[in-house]
Amino acid sequence: MNEDRSAVGTLTFLVLMVNIAIFIVMVLLFNSIKKTNETLENISKNSLTSSTSKTQGKSSMDSIIQDNKKDSDSDPQEGDNEEEEQEEDENQQDQNSQDEENSQDSSTKDEETSQLEEEADLTAEELVEAFKEDEEAADQKYKSNNYLIFGEVAEISETDSDKVNILLDAGGDGKSVACLSPITQSNTQESVEEKIKTSDKIVVEGRVDGIYENEVELENCSLKQY
Repeated sequence: MNEDRSAVGTLTFLVLMVNIAIFIVMVLLFNSIKKTNETLENISKNSLTSSTSKTQGKSSMDSIIQDNKKDSDSDPQEGDNEEEEQEEDENQQDQNSQDEENSQDSSTKDEETSQLEEEADLTAEELVEAFKEDEEAADQKYKSNNYLIFGEVAEISETDSDKVNILLDAGGDGKSVACLSPITQSNTQESVEEKIKTSDKIVVEGRVDGIYENEVELENCSLKQY
C-alpha cells in the first residue's frame, strides 16, 4: 500500500514537472516568435525608410540636375544681358563725355561772345532801334561815323552793286544791319563764308550810311572779330 502511494506521488511529480517544462517551452517559444515578429517589423520599417530615402534622394538629385540644366540654359541669356549692360554703360559714359565737352564748348563760346560784345561800340539791335525811334537824331549821332557793331550773322550774300553783304540780325521783324564791302579778288562771298557762317556772333566795323526801311547800312565794312 505504501509502495502504491509512493508510485502515485512520483507519477504526479513527473506529470507536474512535464507540465512545467511544457509551460516553459511555450513561454520561450512565444517570446521567440514575438522577437522574430519584432525583428521582421524592424526590417520592414528599415526597408521602407531606405526606399523612401532613396526616392527622396533621387528626387533631390533630379531637382539638382534640373536646376543645373536651367542655370546652364540661362547662362547664355545672362551673358547677353551682361554684354548689353556693359554696352549701355559705355554708351552712357560716351554720352556724358560728349555732354561735358558740349557744355565746355558752350561755356567757352558764351565767354567769347560776351568778350566780343564788350569790344563793340553797340549792338546791331541798338543801332537799328536808335534809327527807328528817332531817325533824325540817329543820323546826327551815328551817320558818317565808323563804329564797331556786334551782332549775329543772318545771311552772307553778294549784291547787284558788286558788294559783299554780311547781314546782322537786329531783333527780328526784318530789322538788320548790312555790312557792305566792295567785291575784290580777296573779298568775295566764298572767302567770307570760309571765315564765318550763319548764326556766328561777330564784330564788324563800318561807316554808318543811314537806315533804309528796317535796314541800317554800313559802308566800307570789314570783319574785326569773329
